Formats: sequence, C-alpha cells, structure tokens
Amino acid sequence: MLPSWADDRGVTLTSHDLPYPATITLKDVGKDTAGKRIFSYQISLASKTCKSAISGVAKFYSEKDAAGDDSTFLPDGEGVDINVFKDNGANGQVTITVDTAGRPRYAGVDIENAHVGGCITKPGVGWDFYDWNAGKG
Repeated sequence: MLPSWADDRGVTLTSHDLPYPATITLKDVGKDTAGKRIFSYQISLASKTCKSAISGVAKFYSEKDAAGDDSTFLPDGEGVDINVFKDNGANGQVTITVDTAGRPRYAGVDIENAHVGGCITKPGVGWDFYDWNAGKG
C-alpha cells in the first residue's frame, strides 16, 4: 500500500541553504520488481542568473546514512527516523535522505559527479530541504 501522499502531487520541501529559491518535490511511486520502495524527485533551483532542474527516480538503499545514523532532527528540534534512497544517472550519483514519519518533512540531498552548469557550480553539491511550516498549527 502506498502512503497517503502518493495519491496527490507529492510533497514539496524548500531549502534555506541557498540565497535563491530551491525546492524538491517527492512523489512515492510504489516499489520496484525487487520490492524496494521508490519515488520520483524533482529539484528546482532558480536565481536571477541561473536555473537548474534535476529529476529522477530514487530507490531505497538503507535505513542508515553514511555516518550510521537512522534518525535526524528537524529545525524545531523534533527527532525523526530516516531512510536513504539513491539514483545513479545523468544527474550524477544522487543520495536522498528522507524522514519516514508519514508525509516527509525533511529531505537531505547530496550529489556526487553532478553535471556542472546552471546553478550547479561544482560536481559535488548538497542541500537540506524542509517543510518549514510543519508543526506551526
């Protein structure tokens, strides 16, 4: 069974890591033939001088990040469990760490060997995206 957010347009989170608008939209698209959870992602970066769009499909990789952690903290201090998803393709090696508490409120993105151009100025980039309004009644 897909999460409730799979039936809509997905979840869009924003980053404050950049001095211009940056968003990621995640949409749960089910499981692959091996039974691993997958979702599509669309990262949009846009300033007055550059635009970049990075998209793909990421597959479940691990319940722990590279540091061995299985949780992270949201900006409000709440701790959440995470899963790690990966995609290897034209965008480079994309690693997305997502909280697993229902509708995602956090996605950490790291891209190795990213295609340099637009807003991507070096081959290794990363950002944290949040639902900044979560928990604000």
